[in-house]
Amino acid sequence: RQDMSYAFHEYRALVRQLQPGAVMFSDEGPDVRWIGNERGFAGETNWSTLDPTKVEIGKPGQGEYLNTGEKGAPAWIPGECDVSIRRGWFWHPDQEPKSLDELLEIYFKSVGRNCLLLLNVPPDRRGLLANEDVARLREFREALDQIFARDLAQGAEATAGTVWGDDPHEYGGAQVLDRNTSTYWAPEEGKLSGSVTLDLPGAVTFNVIRIQEPVTLGQRVSGYRVEAWRDGDWEAISTGTTIGYKKLDRLSVPVATSRVRLVVEDALAEPLIAEFGLHFDPFFSPETGPAGSAPKNDPPGTRSAQDSLFHDQRPAMGTTAEIFLFAPDAGRASELFESAFSVIEGVESDLSRYRSTSELARINRAVSYT
Repeated sequence: RQDMSYAFHEYRALVRQLQPGAVMFSDEGPDVRWIGNERGFAGETNWSTLDPTKVEIGKPGQGEYLNTGEKGAPAWIPGECDVSIRRGWFWHPDQEPKSLDELLEIYFKSVGRNCLLLLNVPPDRRGLLANEDVARLREFREALDQIFARDLAQGAEATAGTVWGDDPHEYGGAQVLDRNTSTYWAPEEGKLSGSVTLDLPGAVTFNVIRIQEPVTLGQRVSGYRVEAWRDGDWEAISTGTTIGYKKLDRLSVPVATSRVRLVVEDALAEPLIAEFGLHFDPFFSPETGPAGSAPKNDPPGTRSAQDSLFHDQRPAMGTTAEIFLFAPDAGRASELFESAFSVIEGVESDLSRYRSTSELARINRAVSYT
């Protein structure tokens, strides 16, 4: 019921006691947070830090905060993008899995934006994963392998404009090419900006830039740009705010050059860069727009017509959600839900943003009507 309170702290304490290595997920964490939508898109700015006192499980209107996190917030609660391989969370015979292009866009806007990706693959009526879903997963894996198998930055000479303690062996530019996220380039003490330049053995063509911070030492970078050497001068080819564990900038037009420079413009503390790589994505079509950019429709913080409808209907949501989640007869529960919200005919109904009834809603969060 809407007026019920739930003992989330006690639930979590029990989980910690019985399964201390478990990772718990909700709007407020405590370990990973919901990213604020179920399209699989994190914000272009995405801090792994959050202030859980500003978040309430199931409270509407906090999607933008969850999507971006908060710079300098007190708790480390990285985002998790949850999205289904199909249009809905459950298997339906008249639905197909998302296309390879759609899955790659999700990957670049989740993993490529400092986020975890939880991809739902629902079992069919046999209790097995549908053959077409399995085939698409294999295609997805093969595409990622093809994109990232070769790092075009390998073989380059990396130099840094400034180095911590004047010790290039430990903190120099070469650390960004050693394929080890535990080592890193660091500028001199007190510097909140700096650059690393890659001089490649020859010209290479790439359309994906990969940057990683050593997040065991925190998330620091708050502004950066990447430049390519063209016609005797540096030209910006990508700009961004946060990096985190992994930032993937997907360029709409491939770049051919023999010199690339990462410039950190601002940071919370001395910026640390663990990895800087270049890749080529043969699957990317410029017509879809760069996956590093913000979504063109339904950006974080805006409310779609569907969201507005649920917001208007929320007084009845608690009871209806409980019926759907806990009724022994799932078919009857769906009938009750459809009856209560018949006005939403033809629209996929997403209960996830009203998870306050129970964390079980993470499993049974949506129902579709066609």
